[in-house]
Amino acid sequence: LYPDSQGVTSYTYTELADKWVASNWLVSITGAPTGGTFALAVNAGTPTTGLAQNVANTAVKTALDALTEVGAGNSTVTGSAGGPYTVALARGGTLSATAAFTGGTSPAITVTPA
Repeated sequence: LYPDSQGVTSYTYTELADKWVASNWLVSITGAPTGGTFALAVNAGTPTTGLAQNVANTAVKTALDALTEVGAGNSTVTGSAGGPYTVALARGGTLSATAAFTGGTSPAITVTPA
């Protein structure tokens, strides 16, 4: 090896600790479902347990924190029971939802970046 201008012939590089980039999502339930559940997943991983269409934001947070992809204390969920919910994932990731709603007018759930 040829030395640089300081006479150094080699360098050692180390990786810094992983940096998490938070992500924010808006979860909306539309069509006024009268029954059924929905589930959320991060990075298409294991979904949460089934959540009722009128679930409180604290229950959504508990379900998300139980996921391996999220981890305890790494989510924040605001909003009133039945949504819309604003979800912040401290470790980032893509949030998605599945629903099995019944009744109401075209019940559906959407997840969009906030």
